[in-house]
Amino acid sequence: MNTLMPLIFLISGIIGFLVRRYLKEEVKKKISYANVYFFLPIIMFNAFFKRGIEFIDSWISFSFILFYIVWFPIVFFLTRRFPPQKRGAMIITSLFPNAVNLPFPILLYFIGEYSFAAVYAITMTFFHVVTVIGLSQYFFGKKANITVLLRNLSPLYGAFVGIFFFEYHITLSSSMISIVEKLSDLGIILIVFAAGLGIPSLLNRLPDYKKDVFFIGFIRHAVSPLMMYLYLFTLSYNGVFLPEKAIVQLMIESVMPPALLNVSFSLSYGFDYRLTAISIIYLTPLGIILALFFGFIL
Repeated sequence: MNTLMPLIFLISGIIGFLVRRYLKEEVKKKISYANVYFFLPIIMFNAFFKRGIEFIDSWISFSFILFYIVWFPIVFFLTRRFPPQKRGAMIITSLFPNAVNLPFPILLYFIGEYSFAAVYAITMTFFHVVTVIGLSQYFFGKKANITVLLRNLSPLYGAFVGIFFFEYHITLSSSMISIVEKLSDLGIILIVFAAGLGIPSLLNRLPDYKKDVFFIGFIRHAVSPLMMYLYLFTLSYNGVFLPEKAIVQLMIESVMPPALLNVSFSLSYGFDYRLTAISIIYLTPLGIILALFFGFIL
């Protein structure tokens, strides 16, 4: 990886934040669509085209599935007295982290790849989309829109195509591989730029949500990494040893703040978008600090 890439990622995020008030919503939407429906599938294709899928990936996927199985019913129960708008926001921000925008650039800096994190990300994406649609149906009686479901699963398609190419030994020319890699890097730059664009000016609303943000932060930055550590320890204790790179990637994924996509989902499905946005604003710096900490010590 180009040693300048981490600096480029940082600059693109800062530029996105600085110009967010001057870009029309139409332009922001087009950038968002380009990221979700074009660049993310290419990033996933690039990750899986190089390595395919292995049995070890089942342990990677299960790390998120276990967290979801344990904590979805707990958060669902603990938020039972909240209005459905707030309840939905609490659930999705607590359970679904920023699995691409932040961890991929950080992992590229520390270890030069994010293949195991990509497995974690596509697993989470599936549960994220299905959960949001399920909650909107449960809380508001909205019928599941299969078209929307399939559209929001677009990163998985890139992964599936990459796996197909790898497993069936479909090769690309060196120039095509170079183009895919450059598009992947450009995609991550634009994703970080979009992350800067997506930071709203709601900082003065924290007092309204202080306890809620603390609850979300406790799950994302304390419970999640602790569960991941115990999961990895249990695997090693039982003779399942994951590569060091996989451990680093999983620990960094486990401390990530709520996903930026939660804001879009909240706006689309009637959840409290202010709570989702504020939790992202205040918890993202903590997530970055924890990710850098794990990156340096592991």
